[in-house]
Amino acid sequence: LQSGPTNTPPLFSEDTKNAAPWPLSQAANGLEMLSRSINTGLSMSSWTERQRGFIVPPMITEVVGKRFGFDLNLMHAKNYVGTRVCLIGDAAHTIHPMAGQGLNLGMADAECLVRNIQRSVQSGMGIRDKAGLQYALQQYESERQREVVAVMAGLQFLHTVFGTTFSPAIHVRSVGMNMINSLGPLRRKLVKVASGFDGVFEKND
Repeated sequence: LQSGPTNTPPLFSEDTKNAAPWPLSQAANGLEMLSRSINTGLSMSSWTERQRGFIVPPMITEVVGKRFGFDLNLMHAKNYVGTRVCLIGDAAHTIHPMAGQGLNLGMADAECLVRNIQRSVQSGMGIRDKAGLQYALQQYESERQREVVAVMAGLQFLHTVFGTTFSPAIHVRSVGMNMINSLGPLRRKLVKVASGFDGVFEKND
């Protein structure tokens, strides 16, 4: 790639290195080489851990249907529940449409709501009684707000990190992403969260 997150730019511009004293210029070159070596080593270690190389994704040949634009909005309701009222999905939270996470959060909301109502019924409290229903709704709100806020914070962090053009920050970002990629358990946990199979704090059955 000529540009993008996989391309690590120089830490310092050529003009800056040329204008610096020779020892500082050599130190800058050394730092750039060290950063690239670390990234390469981490990438190779992750390939070894997975025992296979990089798989080229399929090429997009055409776009079927119309193209749509989505506003980069980030909103979160202070309360998800009221008296016999419950907000789920985009009614409770909206995020930047990144990798379908808004859909995953909405589906997890519905699953959590059903699970807590079911628990209330099975425990004998039921949902006809106001206390039983409100308990189920409050449990839903507590569980989902914790998960949703964590995911929203993570997505906002990624949006900020990948939006920077500051060269040292890009080097740190590249090393950090490669470190995560080389740590199998952490990488697999993040994949499960992103794909909706697990929550940040809750592990789905």
